This record gives sequence, structure tokens and C-alpha cells, in this order.
Amino acid sequence: MKNAKNNMKGGLYQDLEGQCLTITSHLAKTSLNSRDPVLLVNPEKEIYRRFTPEEAASIQSFPENFVFPVSETQAYKQIGNAIPPVLMWHVANALAENLNTMSKSIQVNELQEFF
Repeated sequence: MKNAKNNMKGGLYQDLEGQCLTITSHLAKTSLNSRDPVLLVNPEKEIYRRFTPEEAASIQSFPENFVFPVSETQAYKQIGNAIPPVLMWHVANALAENLNTMSKSIQVNELQEFF
């Protein structure tokens, strides 16, 4: 992680070649002095900008066509507070597999008790 500017206390810019920094719910209020990531748009002129809601949603694995029918500030909050959808998909699949296994084992035990 690198400071956005040498004279800045906490501002970090996102290295586009590396892993993304944490997307937080207060990204709408990001300033260059915050600990939230910003993008370096023009290295020569040291021009930075914050992520757009669409970019933040993409980083969090929301589908490209997903719509947040709220204000931009609320969209940043929802994105930053969300569990990434792809992560949740994997968790849900693992739970479903375990529940299926448990259900089959319960059914086998019930049949064994019957006979």
C-alpha cells in the first residue's frame, strides 16, 4: 500500500496490479486523507479519485447488472456492509451439502431402527 501523496497522513491509493484494499460502508465520504482506497488517475499530476459505486460493487463480486435503487451514499453503505455475493454462494453451497449429508444419515438411522 502506498500513500496517495507524501504529505498525506493516511490516504492510500489502490495498486491496480495488486489485491484490492477493503471496501467499507463509508466509501462515499472518502477523502484523500482517509484510510479508504482511492485510484491514482494521473500519476504525473497526482490526480486521484474514489471508487464509483459500480466499481466498488464489482470488487465485492456483485453482478454487473445489479442495481442499487437507492442514493449513491446509500449504495456505498450497502456495498460496504454486504457479504460479497460470491463468498455467500460458496458458504450456502457448503451448508446445503452438509445439510443433505446430515439428512441422509438421519434417514438411514431411522430405517435401521425400523428394521
